[in-house]
Amino acid sequence: MSSRFILGHRTEMLSRLEAILADPLEGMGFRLVDIEFQPQGRQGAVVRLYVDRDEGIDIEGCTEVSRLASSLLDVEDPVQGAYNLEVSSPGLDRRLATARDIDAVLGEKVQLRLIKGEERRNMTGQLMARRDESLELKQGDAMTAVPLERIQRMNLIYDFGG
Repeated sequence: MSSRFILGHRTEMLSRLEAILADPLEGMGFRLVDIEFQPQGRQGAVVRLYVDRDEGIDIEGCTEVSRLASSLLDVEDPVQGAYNLEVSSPGLDRRLATARDIDAVLGEKVQLRLIKGEERRNMTGQLMARRDESLELKQGDAMTAVPLERIQRMNLIYDFGG
């Protein structure tokens, strides 16, 4: 299975969780927007799922996803030891990690957090295009191509119209 996610560092655990959860959730009308895995906190690991659907997500939808995900994770048992499962909507300042979500916000303002390197670490601008290997970001009058592998995370900057 190829990953739906094109941004952010994908560990073996994140890939495994995606393989277990994405298709069954999609079959119920939900989209797995992103996954976070935080190993071994005080209360055990945390598996955090961000989900959405065409008509939007509410508490009942999150509960439905939580029940299905719990069942699937109990059977597959990908996480060693205790863990907490959290299910959430992506929110207004949603993280963007899939080609579908990125394409849906072309022309919108986004913030990128880049993997540490020689250049700056954060960028903000208007997302103009998605290419196979990069994103085109407009900052003022300048266009910048940002390689996908340099992007640690990208969030939509919601415009409240003010």
